[in-house]
Amino acid sequence: ENGDLPRWFARVHPTHQTPSNAIVFTSVVALTLALTGSFVTLAAVSAVARLVMYLAVCTATLVLRRRQPDAEMGPAQFTVPLGPVVPVLACVVASSILAGASAQQLLMGAYALIAGAILFGIAVRTAHGKVPPRE
Repeated sequence: ENGDLPRWFARVHPTHQTPSNAIVFTSVVALTLALTGSFVTLAAVSAVARLVMYLAVCTATLVLRRRQPDAEMGPAQFTVPLGPVVPVLACVVASSILAGASAQQLLMGAYALIAGAILFGIAVRTAHGKVPPRE
């Protein structure tokens, strides 16, 4: 819809008005992962990938507010309560949870993130300016 993935994923079923290709792709990937490993492993890999992204977002919150204060960007649309305390605590918690993950879980989480980055890269390269600018 926004051009974040290849256009094939955005195909909408004519009758049901659902993203049919995206649903089929997600189902096949989930089924493959579920059949090739335990549910616990699948859940752990998902959690690791999400925690890494959460850690990146919390870190970006700290970095961006330091690099681009209100004077440069104008007033923020949302200000995190307690200033940097919440993102710092979130980074500590996410890091401590990640520290408890096994090497296999971390590796599989990295593979999941790399696959997502590759799909995103393909989408960006094939969009050729078709994506409307974000405000």
